[in-house]
Amino acid sequence: MNDNSNILNVLVITPDKTLFKGKARALSLINEKGVLDILPEHANFMSTIKNKITVYLGNNNKIEIPVEKAVVKATNNEVLILSNFKI
Repeated sequence: MNDNSNILNVLVITPDKTLFKGKARALSLINEKGVLDILPEHANFMSTIKNKITVYLGNNNKIEIPVEKAVVKATNNEVLILSNFKI
C-alpha cells in the first residue's frame, strides 16, 4: 500500500517538544461532542480536543498520547495537533 491518499501525515507538538511526527492510517480524538475519527481524505476540519489522541499506525499498532487540551487541524491528509502534555 504505497498510495499516499491512504495515509495521514501527522504532527503533534507542544510549545516545548514534538510528541509525534509520522504517518498514520487514522486518528481517534475526543472533542466536546464525543469521539471523532480522522481518516485519509477527511474533509478540512478544525476542533478543540481533550483527554487523549490515538494514532493508528497500521498492522494493529497504535500510540496513545494523553493531552489536557489541544487544537487539531486536518487538511489534505495533513493533521497538525497543537497540545499541552498531560502530566
